[in-house]
Amino acid sequence: MTVLQSQIDVRSETFAKNRAVNLGLAQTLRERGWLAGSGLTSAGHDARTAIERDTDRQDAPVIAAIGGDLPRVLAELDTWGQACINAGAFPGDAFKRAAG
Repeated sequence: MTVLQSQIDVRSETFAKNRAVNLGLAQTLRERGWLAGSGLTSAGHDARTAIERDTDRQDAPVIAAIGGDLPRVLAELDTWGQACINAGAFPGDAFKRAAG
């Protein structure tokens, strides 16, 4: 087996696992009444709005504490994040990083 083939096999296995997880998550969302077909229901939109609102509420004290230093802190985090990507600790694809 070549290195390329082993990488393809690992990626295929990872894709299959991620697909299975995503299908399971979709089923959970359907059971909650948040997903119908491939789109959110009105209850799903309401839940997403509530999650976003709660996240913003929880982040607010941290952002307030950082205050005017927020642009500098974000720039430092970007530099740190890029170093992690360059070292192979994080995936280069932003969507994969966001997906966890």
